[in-house]
Amino acid sequence: MMTLEQKLAKIINTKSEIRQKLISYGVDVPFETPFKDYANLIDQIEGVEFTETTLDQDLLQMVDLYEFLTNETYEDHSYTAEEILQVHDLLDSINNGPVVEARPDNEEYLTMPLCGRTRYVEGENFAIDTYIIKFVHADGTIEDVTSKCTISPAELAVDDETVTITYGDYSLTQQVNVIENRPYMKLSYIESTGTQYINTGYFPNPNTEIYAEFQYTDKDTVQQRLFDVEATGTTGNFVAFYVNGSRKWAFSFTTGTSGTWTTTNVDVNTSKHTIRLNNEKLVLDGTNYTNPGNITQVSDYEMRIFANNYADAEAGQFSKVKLSAFKIYEEGILVHDYVPCYRKSDNVIGLWDAIENVMHENAGTSSFNKGIVIWE
Repeated sequence: MMTLEQKLAKIINTKSEIRQKLISYGVDVPFETPFKDYANLIDQIEGVEFTETTLDQDLLQMVDLYEFLTNETYEDHSYTAEEILQVHDLLDSINNGPVVEARPDNEEYLTMPLCGRTRYVEGENFAIDTYIIKFVHADGTIEDVTSKCTISPAELAVDDETVTITYGDYSLTQQVNVIENRPYMKLSYIESTGTQYINTGYFPNPNTEIYAEFQYTDKDTVQQRLFDVEATGTTGNFVAFYVNGSRKWAFSFTTGTSGTWTTTNVDVNTSKHTIRLNNEKLVLDGTNYTNPGNITQVSDYEMRIFANNYADAEAGQFSKVKLSAFKIYEEGILVHDYVPCYRKSDNVIGLWDAIENVMHENAGTSSFNKGIVIWE
């Protein structure tokens, strides 16, 4: 079974044949049409029943690959995150060049029928060896000149948006995305599977507001704490958002040992959600729910994400959830921005506080799962 990378390479290598196949179906495919736009042309084919021929299947395969990969709808397909990462750089730039064939006026030109790596960390050199650069001579003969090209700039800086690839008197421009060389790489999410949690070290107070983007992966396991501070004593504070025993959303932002919990009438599901919770209300997916009480002092214990915190005991009720964002505000000011990430030095997955520049690692057992790398 071919990998995703092999499938893409196969399709790219049959680019000229695919163009001719589209034309044979009555579709207008201008010579300069980028290959990444071919998938959209399939919609123009009318009254044709696709056969089992290789090229027909290539067309359908191309539509499947390009439409979901370019729109990043990964979770709706069977490809793994590892497969996506194998070709993510390639997808950024397929294809800047036209189909490799002789032009009618015998013009000589330089082209990139296959583009390579486009994402870099500052200080890295442009990876020309991941590209295929070809020179089309006036007689239509094609020469691979990848190893003969010069690159400017060779070493990339954060401000660089393009590189120039030069062969003789001819040149091409390739876009690049260069990010700062930092110890952490941002992820689309980190996922707790039932044994991991983060101790934020943060003590909620009356001015606290919490924002989160999350997606439960198991809605039937009860008492799943997205975040939690539960403290004993007459001055204890209750700050939590979780799945309760009836598979409904429950939340609290109150003071005292008998803190009042509010349950929404919304059934828990595995869609992606957003929440904002403060002393006045919870906003769940844009709907307001009244908060039943107020916190009047700083909490006794630190807030945890993915697990409960009762009297600072060991976490006992864990969650199974993907977390994409977690932010804490005080009087409208962002004081903590917990970013899903992994540390490059040892691949440890956790939450990096972008405000305090601190990495919060898993305080439980096993390790978090991770989403794809976000290049920004």
